[in-house]
Amino acid sequence: VLGAIIAFRDTPTEFQPNRIVVGILGFLLVVVFVSMAIGLARMRKMRSETGAEALVGRMAVARTPLTPDGTVFIQGERWQAELEDGSAAEGEEVRVVSANGLRLRVRKENDP
Repeated sequence: VLGAIIAFRDTPTEFQPNRIVVGILGFLLVVVFVSMAIGLARMRKMRSETGAEALVGRMAVARTPLTPDGTVFIQGERWQAELEDGSAAEGEEVRVVSANGLRLRVRKENDP
């Protein structure tokens, strides 16, 4: 906005840009940049959910008996898992409680 005013200040009036149009365009640019800054700030606050941490809270199926260690199948992948309490048979559903590296901690999901 300031650049348009300075650049055309010595030109005849008929060749100067309309100051209202320049002001509106400047305002719209500010709105766009502020909106982008707010969106980026919100994205930075969001927790990343990739890899093992994205699996916490999801259901998995035991591929081997969990006594308490074994293998579970979740979202098309096999994971090493440790059952919190007791044991689970092959094919039983378990819920992922936490993830530590490439190892999941799971617990049996009790049916109501």
